[in-house]
Amino acid sequence: MPAPKSTRVSLVCKWCDRPFTRAAGHVRPGRPTFCSRACFYAGMKGPCASCVCKGCGAAFVTKPSRLLSGRGKFCSRACKYAFPTARPLAERFSRHLAPPGPTGCILWTGSLDVSGYGIIIADLPSRRPLRAHRVAWEFARGPVPPGLHVLHRCDRPACVNVEHLFVGTHADNMADKAAKGRARKGATPGRRRRRAEDRRQLLASWGQLTQLMIFERSS
Repeated sequence: MPAPKSTRVSLVCKWCDRPFTRAAGHVRPGRPTFCSRACFYAGMKGPCASCVCKGCGAAFVTKPSRLLSGRGKFCSRACKYAFPTARPLAERFSRHLAPPGPTGCILWTGSLDVSGYGIIIADLPSRRPLRAHRVAWEFARGPVPPGLHVLHRCDRPACVNVEHLFVGTHADNMADKAAKGRARKGATPGRRRRRAEDRRQLLASWGQLTQLMIFERSS
């Protein structure tokens, strides 16, 4: 009868000959066993490479193939995610600027959201998406006051030219939108109002309608 998986079994490392124990469920018959990851790399995949973690400075070993591919810089995932490997925001921002066009617009060549505005990821630790034209304003003019928005004079969402931007409230944005003819003209869609009127007429003539007529009018 095989031993339970939780039972510890005594083994000898195939690389350093050091005795150790391991759960029976983690031992595969016919395969060599090693006491550590370093011995596994040394015995199965060649000698290990000694490294120093860029995050915490601790010494660790890794596969030479990871170093050749540009990896193997951190001893753990925690050190990897805590280390600010990304370039600074200002450097990343300058890499996504197109040359000025005939109208003077400097278009954002990076990622765009569904509305056409440029998107750039903030520095650690927030790593939240920021709108590129707002970042351009803050680089040139300083922080945006609370409750205000950065608006476009050129009506091009991807433009990050500070000369084409101005700060205003939401009401200013709506007024600018209406002045430039981009606002929806006329009354709001009256679909809900028309449905209410049809419902009142339907209830007024309820006694004179058959079930089929009610279904046809309400559909």
